Amino acid sequence: MPDILSSGEWERVALPDTGAIELSLVSRRTPARLEILGAVTAPKYLGADRTTAAFPVRSVSSDRPVTVRVVTATGEAFSGDERVDLVVDVNGQEHSFLLRGLDVAGQVDAALIRLERAEGNLLMRPGEGGGATLGLGGWCARRRQESGEPCAPAVRRLVVDTSASMRAHAGRVRALEQFLSDMAATAGTGAPGLERPPVGGAQRNGVGAVDVRDLRTDGTVLLTDVPPAPGGARCLIIGPAQLARALPSPGSFVADDAVWAELERTDRAFSASTLTTLTPLLDWLTARGKGDPR
Repeated sequence: MPDILSSGEWERVALPDTGAIELSLVSRRTPARLEILGAVTAPKYLGADRTTAAFPVRSVSSDRPVTVRVVTATGEAFSGDERVDLVVDVNGQEHSFLLRGLDVAGQVDAALIRLERAEGNLLMRPGEGGGATLGLGGWCARRRQESGEPCAPAVRRLVVDTSASMRAHAGRVRALEQFLSDMAATAGTGAPGLERPPVGGAQRNGVGAVDVRDLRTDGTVLLTDVPPAPGGARCLIIGPAQLARALPSPGSFVADDAVWAELERTDRAFSASTLTTLTPLLDWLTARGKGDPR
């Protein structure tokens, strides 16, 4: 008989470091399949519905964890109260676990367990761990970690333009701040420092440019709706692409409406299309400029 581990009642389990790991998904209401990410060798999916999978224990490397995910077969989110079960057999059922009541509510693609090497053991942990991972920034960081791509933001200092024209973008500013914070927390790095300096000129009406020193310092990003003069700060630009073409700012990133729609979403139904839309921004946020520490 398998050991029964109910969701929320366990933090980690040490597994035997020999043989193979076999997984069986039980999704009673919504058709779904397993997806194994981060394994050194390709997992073997059994059956056309891909609810059963197996891979050698040695496929879990010390460099990155293996994540076992569940993905809905239709691309629609699980219902608002839905849970699934997962059976984990190790080394020919020498050790067997029934993970009961794993929360997938409202998601299209959810992490069920993580397998990692730590403290000299092969460990199984629930989900992705940590509240930040549940945010979009944390979710993106995990997906990039699983594929071996940089997942920690290289932004160490976020300077927010406080001119009058930026007031209309307050929601987008908050969404980006949260996104970066969740990325950093999930990647295990410090959140970027946040600065809101006054603008030059007539401050009451927000006329003029951001008044701050050392904008060209490595790791500094200016969030603005009007690109500064060429050779100035590295910018993340809110606004139409036409504006950036009219006022080019080399090395900056123009976030279009599709990107902001993802950043401002309040649900948890993140999917492959979410990651595709945000990949150019993630590449830019994790890229380190010349002189940045690695």
